[in-house]
Amino acid sequence: GHSFRDMDMLDAAISEFMIALQSPEPSLRLAATEALGDCYLKQENHSKAREILEPVLPDVESLGPNDPEYIN
Repeated sequence: GHSFRDMDMLDAAISEFMIALQSPEPSLRLAATEALGDCYLKQENHSKAREILEPVLPDVESLGPNDPEYIN
């Protein structure tokens, strides 16, 4: 998905990130959600980006520096 996003092949990237959202690994799902939101923002689909990103805000806000998903 990241390679597709980097090449502005956003529909392909979105498809890949949607698959990654099904992962049992929470950190992978969170990363896929962020990347998916970024793709929608690049497409200027702000309502879809908000729909994807808002549900994970409580999870992100609760992260601390010792969490692997934490970005300083």
